[in-house]
Amino acid sequence: HDILYSVTTYSFDISILEFLAPLISGASVFIASRDTLNNVEFLKEQLEQIKPTIIQATPSFYQMLFNAGWSGSKDLKILC
Repeated sequence: HDILYSVTTYSFDISILEFLAPLISGASVFIASRDTLNNVEFLKEQLEQIKPTIIQATPSFYQMLFNAGWSGSKDLKILC
């Protein structure tokens, strides 16, 4: 029942692993749009709405969310 919230652009090589591994194992993948990733307030709203269980991102991505007051979720697995 996992939902991976993808913030990786599909032109980056790791995106293949990020997109396919969850799908192969029965999870869902939600791919964030560029507009969403450029607006931290909208990003926080979307994370609250989608309630992903996995996010893989860079430390700077998590720092941006932290600086914007995002508190995450106890059910969220953070990969860095």
